[in-house]
Amino acid sequence: MTPEMLNYISFVQHDNSEINLQTFSANISGDLMELPAGPLGFAAGIEHRRESGSFDPDPIASNGETMGIPASPTSGSIAVDEYYMEASIPLLADASFAKELSLSLAFRNSDYDLSGSETTSKFGVLWRPTDDLMFRGTIAQGFRAPSIAELFATGSRSDVTLTDPCSTTDPAVQATCTSIWSNMSYPAFNAVNASQIGVRTGGNINLKAETSDSTTFGMVYDASWAAESDWAKSLVVSINFYDHQVDNAIQAINPQLQLNQCVLGGDLAACNGISRVGSGTINGFDNALVNAGSIKTSGYDFTLSYKLPETSMGDFGIIWRNTIIDEYIENGGANLVGKEFGSVPDRGIPEWKYDLSLNWKNGAMSANWNIHWIDSLVESCSDFLDDSPDSLTNQGLCSNPDTANNGNSTNTLDATFTHDVQASYETKLMSKETTFSVGIQNVFDQDPPACTSCDLNGYDPGVYQAQGRFVYFRAMVRL
Repeated sequence: MTPEMLNYISFVQHDNSEINLQTFSANISGDLMELPAGPLGFAAGIEHRRESGSFDPDPIASNGETMGIPASPTSGSIAVDEYYMEASIPLLADASFAKELSLSLAFRNSDYDLSGSETTSKFGVLWRPTDDLMFRGTIAQGFRAPSIAELFATGSRSDVTLTDPCSTTDPAVQATCTSIWSNMSYPAFNAVNASQIGVRTGGNINLKAETSDSTTFGMVYDASWAAESDWAKSLVVSINFYDHQVDNAIQAINPQLQLNQCVLGGDLAACNGISRVGSGTINGFDNALVNAGSIKTSGYDFTLSYKLPETSMGDFGIIWRNTIIDEYIENGGANLVGKEFGSVPDRGIPEWKYDLSLNWKNGAMSANWNIHWIDSLVESCSDFLDDSPDSLTNQGLCSNPDTANNGNSTNTLDATFTHDVQASYETKLMSKETTFSVGIQNVFDQDPPACTSCDLNGYDPGVYQAQGRFVYFRAMVRL
């Protein structure tokens, strides 16, 4: 194929998008009065924002003359008026078992022209019984209005392999399918058990705002005595617990779940946007964003920071950051911690992951070695070829196969370690502070674990680093 042939059948796509933000705000802050434990801090303000956006696709893409779905122009705007008040109230200072005790209060009202009005609040407490030890806790409400893209986006397509419940000889299911799609009939229906369907996900002007309730509690211990020892310069330990509940979560329903709810669950609203030709094959699947339900998650973070005493060889330190998830529940279903979802978008919820950073600095030279660890995940190892010789189970691709019922097979994505390294040198270049850095991401070229339920790349890019080793050089000049 010559370059002339390629130029004849291809083109360079030019899309235009624009976002405008107009903001007016007025704020006031300061100390209202002096209390026995310190000044009473106060802040208040008002703000008006108007955000508008537009998207104009290339005419060739708009006419559908590409391999993608036809792109349509869109535009929209949102406006919001907000006001807030905050206060920091010191209660005790330099008292017995209360070096510091203070409260924080905050209120905010947000009035969106499309998403409604909501008032949220936050209450926090900080208690420092000694100079080394601090406790803190917060109870807060949240409010997130849908963005311009979530409201007005015309859609994007992904090709998803779906098992069609209408591909059955069950008379009851056949009757349900023909009642939903009156243009199809049996026995002319010839859809296979599973096929790749183009699913279109787009915005929804009827979206409501997400709301949330959060509770956090944590402590920080900064061991002052460690700085006086022969084996440490500093030692800091922190742990934070969290519990979050999000309602009216904005997301696209899993296409397979939507299809099952439509046909088998009796939810006719789930059938909206799903169309078929007379033979029964799905020829349209609109999967618009909706307020799908709720998300509840809880867990804790743990961080350990340790520095060795300074020597002629420089400063050495370790930072160990951990994230542990106890639960992640969507719409009152099962706890998804430790599971790989696959589907669209690919996502998994590791129960535990951590970053371990080893740092060194000596004058203008510094280096760090970062180790990333991700706990194992379990995925469903079932597909539309179940109980056939070509199924994932019978091909030996499932680590936990069930040969009697392939639908029960699972696959374990093993825990992974990846390593990154970077070295830097600080100097002056033409009187400007300059830092040169060179580094390697994924030093040992660790592949992410293969995922049988994930799309496209065969692994979950939302959890794991991209495949391959990456070497980089960077120069940063402070002007």
